[in-house]
Amino acid sequence: MTTVAIRYIDAFYSTKEKIESIKFTTHITVGVLRVFDDHVVIIFKEEDSLPKEGMLIPRQALILEDNSKSELDFNDLDLHSKKGSVLGIFWKDIVYFESGNIPDKCTTIYTEGELFSVTPEAIVIKDPETIKIKTEEIRNHPKNKPRFYIIPKSFVVDIEFYDK
Repeated sequence: MTTVAIRYIDAFYSTKEKIESIKFTTHITVGVLRVFDDHVVIIFKEEDSLPKEGMLIPRQALILEDNSKSELDFNDLDLHSKKGSVLGIFWKDIVYFESGNIPDKCTTIYTEGELFSVTPEAIVIKDPETIKIKTEEIRNHPKNKPRFYIIPKSFVVDIEFYDK
């Protein structure tokens, strides 16, 4: 198998009182690439030709020529008029795996909080509560509560508004 390098972005959070930047960092990872319909798997370590450690990355996270398309049509939502509203966002996240336990799909994340701001690339949630939703468990992410969560629009699969 050929080793490749891929570039991707990820959602991030901040524990600071003021948000300083909404620019996504480009991450680079190297490994053996396997491509699926809605995600890729990059394998860091194999044993007996079986993947043991790697990452599952949603296609929307990959930095390609034009990869800004989301599953959700943001043109139908007037997010700027809803600043300050409480909302919940369902989005796809990157999954790290080890011990050969390769997930078959991206982890669904749910973030709820106040809509703080919207950029062409991101939605910023203030005072968020974020949980990872898996079939076997539901747990907070991260364990320490951040002040802001910045989610790429391309990761978003659904939005629910709870007021306004």
